[in-house]
Amino acid sequence: MMSQNRQSEIDRKHAEYDYRINVKAELEIELLHPKINALREQEIVRLTNIIEQLTAHLAPELAAGAEKPKDKPA
Repeated sequence: MMSQNRQSEIDRKHAEYDYRINVKAELEIELLHPKINALREQEIVRLTNIIEQLTAHLAPELAAGAEKPKDKPA
């Protein structure tokens, strides 16, 4: 009976320790969310700028290509 009580106490302490670790991990994960969101926003802005630059670079070429007459099929 005494051995069972000791084991029960040990199990309870392990469970409490696991709970605290899980709460700490959850809080750490919650702190990461804003950081990840900020990184995503920066990446979206950067990619949008790249697309705008490529569009500006290709626009004259596309306009010039539209002015050329098409070859007639034989």
